[in-house]
Amino acid sequence: MNLSLLVGLFLLFVLASTAWAVDPHTLISQYGHTAWRIQDGFLFNPGAIAQTMDGYIWIGVLGGLVRFDGVKFTPWAAPNGQSLAGSGISYLLAGRDGSLWIGTYRGLRRLKDGKLFNYTTTPKSPGINNIIEDHAGTIWVTRYRVNDGKGSLCQVEADKLRCYGEKDGNPGKYAIGLGSIAYEVVPRGPFPDLPEENGIRS
Repeated sequence: MNLSLLVGLFLLFVLASTAWAVDPHTLISQYGHTAWRIQDGFLFNPGAIAQTMDGYIWIGVLGGLVRFDGVKFTPWAAPNGQSLAGSGISYLLAGRDGSLWIGTYRGLRRLKDGKLFNYTTTPKSPGINNIIEDHAGTIWVTRYRVNDGKGSLCQVEADKLRCYGEKDGNPGKYAIGLGSIAYEVVPRGPFPDLPEENGIRS
């Protein structure tokens, strides 16, 4: 037999044997696990969860924000002079830049490098329902209880929200969710012209 064939068969056997990472004959109760209960510091009724680039897991609860380091839960305290305004947490997003985006019942906040920035538009800002980061790194949010006339879909532009409302073709006063899709721009070429309906080309 050829030496390279023997080495190939040996590597195939060794690499294929590592595919069985979990023994199917071992009961789930035989694996090590940890359960956190309310008496262990886990807060009741978490509403949102995200893991930031530094490895911390953040949990949004009605009373505020909790940080989990893998061992213990620590209630997060805002820097002096800043707060989440007593708002419940509705959504959390860990940004690619290390930011934690916090959607509350009273607006959007961003926690970055220990500093909290508020993106509120009025003293009783609309609540945040969903947050996503698009492929270009832009943060988008949907809002509910819109009371500032600015619209239910917004994007973060530096230190403010750019919201899209009725004048932009978005008549909604309440937006539920967001989604992200991958798309490709193709040059016009071998594709036939598609019909135009209501001023929108398909």
